[in-house]
Amino acid sequence: MSNSYSVQKLSGTWKLATDPENSGKAERWYERGPADDAEDAPVPGIIQEVFPGYHGVAWYCLRFVPALQSEEERIHLRFGAVDYFAEVWVNGIYAGSHEDGETPFAFDVTDSIRPGKENLIAVRVINPIEEPIDGIVLKETPHRHKRNRDYQPGSAYNHGGIMQDVLLINLPPTRIVDVYAKPCIESERIELRIAVRHDGDRAVEGRLMATAIAGTGGEAHYAVERPVTAAPGDSVFIAAVSVPRPYLWSTADPHLYSVTVQLDTRDGIHSAISHRLTVRCGFRDFRVENGYFRLNGKRIFLRSTHTCNHFPVGQQMTRNPELVRCDLIFAKSSGFNMVRFIAGTALPEQLDFCDEIGLMVYEEAYAAWCLEDSPKMAERYERSTFGMVLRDRNHPSVVIWGLFNETADGAVFRHGYSCLPVLRKLDETRLVLLGSGRWDCRLEIGSISNPGGVTWEYAWGDEKPEAPAASRGGKPYLSSNDGGYIDGAGDAHVYSVVPQGSEVNRFLRTLGRDTKPVFLSEYGIGSLMDVISEYRGFQQENVRLDLDDAALIGDMARKLEEDWQRFGMQDVYPFPEDMLRESQRLHARQRSLCFDLVRSNPRICGYNLTGMLDHGITGEGLWTFWRKWKPEVFDAVADGWAPLRWCLFVEPMHGYTGRSIEIEAVLANEDVLEPGSYPACFRIMGPCGIVWEKCMTVDIPQPPAGG
Repeated sequence: MSNSYSVQKLSGTWKLATDPENSGKAERWYERGPADDAEDAPVPGIIQEVFPGYHGVAWYCLRFVPALQSEEERIHLRFGAVDYFAEVWVNGIYAGSHEDGETPFAFDVTDSIRPGKENLIAVRVINPIEEPIDGIVLKETPHRHKRNRDYQPGSAYNHGGIMQDVLLINLPPTRIVDVYAKPCIESERIELRIAVRHDGDRAVEGRLMATAIAGTGGEAHYAVERPVTAAPGDSVFIAAVSVPRPYLWSTADPHLYSVTVQLDTRDGIHSAISHRLTVRCGFRDFRVENGYFRLNGKRIFLRSTHTCNHFPVGQQMTRNPELVRCDLIFAKSSGFNMVRFIAGTALPEQLDFCDEIGLMVYEEAYAAWCLEDSPKMAERYERSTFGMVLRDRNHPSVVIWGLFNETADGAVFRHGYSCLPVLRKLDETRLVLLGSGRWDCRLEIGSISNPGGVTWEYAWGDEKPEAPAASRGGKPYLSSNDGGYIDGAGDAHVYSVVPQGSEVNRFLRTLGRDTKPVFLSEYGIGSLMDVISEYRGFQQENVRLDLDDAALIGDMARKLEEDWQRFGMQDVYPFPEDMLRESQRLHARQRSLCFDLVRSNPRICGYNLTGMLDHGITGEGLWTFWRKWKPEVFDAVADGWAPLRWCLFVEPMHGYTGRSIEIEAVLANEDVLEPGSYPACFRIMGPCGIVWEKCMTVDIPQPPAGG
């Protein structure tokens, strides 16, 4: 999104001070600036990058001189995100507060700014902990799975701070504050919902004009100009841009449209004022029909993986901008068509990039996971979830809103379940998924809401209005304490014990056979995390080794080397690194088995692979925390997602001389081979060459009626 007025970027080096006694407000720190122990701090950044291990209240302060100001303009101070609660003062004057760690907010600070002089911005940030701070408790806020105490692998670090850019923006008193662009394929137009703010005390007359440009420098399509009257306060205007024969956005051809809305006003006192706002959008339709995903009317197998969007340093911030796009490039190049941002939104620049390269996005907010009930639960859940929708609804790459991840039935789930009609007022164009894993066990509630729908549809698994309550972990081959699978769930998580036995393999190959199709939204296998190489990454980047993620990984590396000596592992591998790399290679072979099981089952409509990278300081990823592919994994993934692929099975895997084995081959064919007969040959190789061979004809049948 861009606008036509001046912007001064205030990101950079601020002063940061801790306030463990929560006394700064009473002592009026917002008037005198940073405390004596304030340190230089990067913005964007996290508190813990400067004060490792500190959580609670902290103060950011910046002294600066405004670059621009006009008598006819208003000055707004905009924050991309502050995690979690922020209060802002300008020159000692209170500007306002904002609660939520992921969404943008702004304040009109025109009357507080001193033109041409030094100004002071003070931001009080609450990074919640287990004990209440001004009534705010970590587990009662949208926080994903952050941990303040006992930080360990598998959890998110309890970071906080000014997470995204801070801008000082000069805006006219009558201006466009938001444009929601909704492309409609059937009507061949882009419908626009334009929010306007007028700060005057009497109405002004004006004109709105919208322009859509296809691609880069493409043909322009103009909407009819219309007169408007902007009353004091907020107004909403509706317009539409005709786009004959629109190009569709897809993963193969991500065609974008740039929409510019211009508002011209004159109030009879000042000169004519013009304000513009530009957004990007795309024509596409993504939905579930008969249990299977369809993009622009064509059935598509969902090839997804999820990320917590963790980076070194502090898990949530990175000083290396290459890492922000690296995950998306890796995913696209290895065959994925979707990325799931699990229980936490994508960075805005990541969504821009997904729009451009044709990578679909399944997005969830912080409130989707581990939010506990409280008197403010409903307000906080809606602010987090709806804030995500309002921020990201123009991105064509975002095709799924997710409401929950692994959330049991209770007050939080029931409130989110009931929010669908309100969400549809904000965006009716996307598929909405209720709960990844369906840990609520309520299969009488459907898992999906297709674009335009305001009810939950029974698309997958055993979901139906009369379905009895399901059970969690009801299969004996799943982990006894947390296998993740819910009997009959159409949105399924499967985490088996290791080694994965034949019973699990049979289950995955037959999942959905006796029900509607199933979306396998989490399943995978990891490797040992190469903590030695990961710790060296921090050393090579010359960052502080007492930072919380670096310290945890360093401690894990030291303990591994101690155990290495204690168990005499030097007699097995030359160095610990050799064992870790061997684990990663074994992990690649196990990934191939996972793909065989999933791709051989035509009742699985999509697969979200666990997981993209070693987020959460774990070994579950395809690549490492420092964004290095694990050995042999790229080939395993690229082969696993191949649209034409043999899935091969041998039972038993380990045999003896004279005993028979059973060989099975299943052909996964995604629009590669047309219906017909094709020759196929199977061979088994031994030390002396071919020991078994069978050639046959494979028949590709005509597709069933309806596709």
